[in-house]
Amino acid sequence: MHAIREEVKTVYREKNITDDNRNEPVDIAVSFDGSWHKRGHTSLYGVGFVIDILTGYVVDYAVISKYCHACQLATKDLGVDSPEFSIWKLGHKSECQQNYSGSSGGMEAFAAELL
Repeated sequence: MHAIREEVKTVYREKNITDDNRNEPVDIAVSFDGSWHKRGHTSLYGVGFVIDILTGYVVDYAVISKYCHACQLATKDLGVDSPEFSIWKLGHKSECQQNYSGSSGGMEAFAAELL
């Protein structure tokens, strides 16, 4: 991603679309698009992309997940109401794959807000 962002900056500099004082791009025109893992509104995974209009490069993205396999295993093994699960969940929080809990149809908008 770093190399792509540098390439976008280079293209904007070459086209003189920069701040006069720093020779850095001030604003770039982008498009946003999102998709789900499977059709319809029942997907557990989605992704959103920010695309630079001038170059067509993806300059940022977000992966949205309503599912974490480790959480499912711990729920099954420890039981969601157990004290052990509560302790495990606190330690797992920073690496949990689930970052969304709304409807599948709302994933694209959520990704856009993150980006």
